[in-house]
Amino acid sequence: MKILKNVNQPTAGDVVAFPSQTGLGHVGIVTGSNQYISAGKKIVEESSIPNNRKKVYWRYLYAKGGC
Repeated sequence: MKILKNVNQPTAGDVVAFPSQTGLGHVGIVTGSNQYISAGKKIVEESSIPNNRKKVYWRYLYAKGGC
């Protein structure tokens, strides 16, 4: 498995992380069209990716022979 950090054009399946200075950030999975899915304390929901928060995207690439 190969991980690409700092993806500029996120697509469905990419991981989005919202880091914080306290170390208690949040992560979700991009679903497309500037949306992501994440789990809160009680529910899983789809939300818009905020423009006003620092964010980092990762993309995982899998080899044909497996991970």
